Amino acid sequence: HTEPPEGWRREVLARITVPGSDVYYFCPSGRAHRSGPDVARFLAQEQNQHLLYTLEAFDFVTRFEEVQVHVADFSAHLPDASVIV
Repeated sequence: HTEPPEGWRREVLARITVPGSDVYYFCPSGRAHRSGPDVARFLAQEQNQHLLYTLEAFDFVTRFEEVQVHVADFSAHLPDASVIV
């Protein structure tokens, strides 16, 4: 995958209830985005029109070789559900 856009953080987190992992992008303000549609909605918001990124800059595909957070550490990395768009 490519590096996330400047100011964004990409994390691959292990799922708690089923095998596998999910990609989360954290925008500069810290809000978590867990899918392409989440990021697209964020980028389309009027106050974010100055951002120069398109959805193509975000890679939600997980790969076997990526380091994954242990299940026990998952909740420490995920923000309050109320901030997930």
